Amino acid sequence: NWQFFRWNNKIRFLLRDSSGSSIYDSLATATETINDGKWHHVAATWDGTTNSNGISIYVDGDLSTQGTSSSTSLKNSVVTQKIGAGNTLWDFIGKISNCQLWNTNLSLS
Repeated sequence: NWQFFRWNNKIRFLLRDSSGSSIYDSLATATETINDGKWHHVAATWDGTTNSNGISIYVDGDLSTQGTSSSTSLKNSVVTQKIGAGNTLWDFIGKISNCQLWNTNLSLS
């Protein structure tokens, strides 16, 4: 399970393990503050492994931050995947457009 949401006006990507608990060391938070009233392209990737820096967040095409997952066993039934929502504290304030999910690697181009 994964969540892609806002935390303190920054983009955050969180993985959850097979018990549904947050894998806090499988958490990446972008360094950029996204609250300037402009459109931004944000993307999060995970290579499905526990490899160093297997989690990445990109903001406007540039690598913002990386993280490492402690598990490859993700929960897939109790907590739903979310884009732009976590709870009332984490909900994305703004507009989301052209959302896409991929299950394969894409090149930078």
